[in-house]
Amino acid sequence: MESVRDSWLNDLTIRASYGTSGNQTVGSGWYASRGYYDFGYNYNGNPGSLLLQYRNENLKWEQTAKFNAGIDLRLFDKLSFGFDYYHHITKDMVFAVPISAAVGIPTFYDGVASFENLGKLQNTGFEFSLSWDAIHTKDTQLNFTLNGSRNNNVVKKLSTDKPIEYAYQIVEVGKEINSFFMKEWAGVDPETGRGMWYKGKEGTETTFDYNEAGKRHVGSPMPKFQGGFKTTFKYKAFDASMQLNYAMGGKIYGNNLRYDMQGGWSIGDNLINYTLDNAWRKPGDIAKVPMLSAARGLTWNSASSRFIMPGDYLKIQSLMLGYTIKSDYFSNVGLNSIRIFASAENLFTFHKKDYLGYDPSSVGANGVMWWTFPQPTKYIGGITFSF
Repeated sequence: MESVRDSWLNDLTIRASYGTSGNQTVGSGWYASRGYYDFGYNYNGNPGSLLLQYRNENLKWEQTAKFNAGIDLRLFDKLSFGFDYYHHITKDMVFAVPISAAVGIPTFYDGVASFENLGKLQNTGFEFSLSWDAIHTKDTQLNFTLNGSRNNNVVKKLSTDKPIEYAYQIVEVGKEINSFFMKEWAGVDPETGRGMWYKGKEGTETTFDYNEAGKRHVGSPMPKFQGGFKTTFKYKAFDASMQLNYAMGGKIYGNNLRYDMQGGWSIGDNLINYTLDNAWRKPGDIAKVPMLSAARGLTWNSASSRFIMPGDYLKIQSLMLGYTIKSDYFSNVGLNSIRIFASAENLFTFHKKDYLGYDPSSVGANGVMWWTFPQPTKYIGGITFSF
C-alpha cells in the first residue's frame, strides 16, 4: 500500500490482492450430495415413496481464485474516485443436472435430480465510485456520489461438450451462465393475426408451426451495467438524503405472461389490459399480440422470446429528512441531542414500457419472473435520542 500527499493530491492508494476461497452451500444447500426420498406416492391403495434426488458422494466444494486490483484518489479535498478491476475463476462448479423424464422422477428444480461438479466459470469486470463534496462549510454540506459496475460472465469449461439445457435457459461453453435459450418469436402476421416464430436454429424464415421453430440464444438476465446515485444535504440542524439505484441491459422472461396474456381460449381467467389494447383485429394491423380466439390448441403462448422483456430500471430507493435539536438544557437529563426524522423506501421504479410486471428490480438473478410482487413501500418516522 502506497500513500502520497500534495497540495492538489490529498491521497493516492494503490491496491492489489489474490486469494482462493471455497463455497460449501452450493446446489440445494447443505444436502446437495445426499439422496432424497419423498413419501405420499401411493399405488393401488398402498403407501409408497419416490426418489427425488440422486446421491453423489463425490460432490466437492466450488473453489474460486480471485484477483483484484484498484486505485483510490482524493483530489483538491473535494473529489474522491475509486476504481477496482477483478478477475475471478471458479472451478468445480456445481450444477443441477437434468435427468431424463424416462427415469420416472418428478420435476425438481426444473426437472433436476442430481448435483454435480461440472465446469469452470470466469467473471471479469470493474467497479467505480465517484464522490464530490460540492459544498463543505460550517453550516452547509452537499455531497454527490455515483457508483457503477459491469460484470462479464463466461462459462469456460464443462465436463462434456454437451450444454446443460433447462426449460428456458442453458449453460454452454463460451456463453453467459443461464442465458435465455428458447424459440424466437417473429411477431404477428399482419394479414391473418396468427403468431409466428423463426424457423430452425438460425436465419429469418418464419413459420406458423411452433414445432418447426428452433431454440436460439435470445438474451441474458445479467445487467450490462448497474449501480446507484446518492446525494446528501445538510444545513445547520436540517439534513436530507436521497438514494437511487439503476440497472440496464439485462433481460427478464415473464413466465407468468403465458397465463396473464392468454388469447381468449381460457374463458373466465384473468387477462391483462395490455393483451386487449394490443391485440390484432383486422387484416393489415401491425399488432404486438395475436388475434384473440377461443379455439383450443393454439401455441402462441408457449415458451418463446415473445415474453422476453427489458429489465432496465431506475428506482427511487430512499428519501430521508431530519432535524436535530441541541440544547444546553438536555445535559441536565443526560442527553446530547434529539433528532426527528421521516423516511420513505422503495418509493417508485421507472422502467421501459415494454416491461409487463410490477418491479424489475424484484426479479431474481436468473431473470425469470413468476408473478413476482414488488418490494413494499415503507414510510417511517421517529425520534432518535443521543446520549
